[in-house]
Amino acid sequence: MVAMLLVDMIEAIGCEVVAVASRLEDALQKAQRLSFDLAILDINLEGANTFHVAELLAKRGIGFVFATGYGNAHLPAHLTNAPVLQKRPTGSGLSPAQWQAPAGPVGRMPIRANARAQ
Repeated sequence: MVAMLLVDMIEAIGCEVVAVASRLEDALQKAQRLSFDLAILDINLEGANTFHVAELLAKRGIGFVFATGYGNAHLPAHLTNAPVLQKRPTGSGLSPAQWQAPAGPVGRMPIRANARAQ
């Protein structure tokens, strides 16, 4: 339910959701192969954390945001500066100005790792 709401919000601000991954293996493959500006990563995918996905994205120079209900308290030390989006975002919490990837403003949104397979 939260995943569908997030997709709707992302599209409502004029961004494109390029891919969705509901399992860690799928998220890692998409993070390695696809081209996008920013990823929204649920910290917990069916019991597996997405920290390796975040590290891979950082190496590729792709921005990411963690989606979690716990804030950044559960992030490893080297990822504590990563932006965190609360899992129950409101429409006002998503604005194009907030979505900045290393290369500049985002026009296409990416992997949203906490979604159910479609």
